[in-house]
Amino acid sequence: MRHERGFTLLEVMMAVAISATCLVGLMRLQTSAHQGNARARDLSMATSAAQWGMEEMAAMSNEMFDQHRTDSAWLADECWPDAGQNMAGIVPTHLIRRHRISTPTIVNGVYTWTLTVTIQWNPENIGNCTWDDTANPNKHQVVLTMQRTS
Repeated sequence: MRHERGFTLLEVMMAVAISATCLVGLMRLQTSAHQGNARARDLSMATSAAQWGMEEMAAMSNEMFDQHRTDSAWLADECWPDAGQNMAGIVPTHLIRRHRISTPTIVNGVYTWTLTVTIQWNPENIGNCTWDDTANPNKHQVVLTMQRTS
């Protein structure tokens, strides 16, 4: 009986099956990492946009706030239909920013407003600039709130 060097067909098939299983797992890992990175990027941009909006509102003059001493609440929506040059061109095409200034509370003659900036986006519906008040599971939001007195 002669001993030949090499692998049998069964050994080669088992090696290919194990390699294929590993490659499928690596592809799933890559896909998951890509989705996680995209979510983190969107969250980071939305947080930056919310901070930017909060700074704009905090920098408003007292006269602007004085106009809202009797209003129920002031609300403004802003949509970025294209990246443009907002925030140095880093705003994605699917963010909607909502500013809200609450009705002031008065304590000892000091007016206090609650400023809220909400950033909303839906990765499933890029380019849609309609505010979504539904309980849509694909909708994401970042909300920042602060107090201002005068």
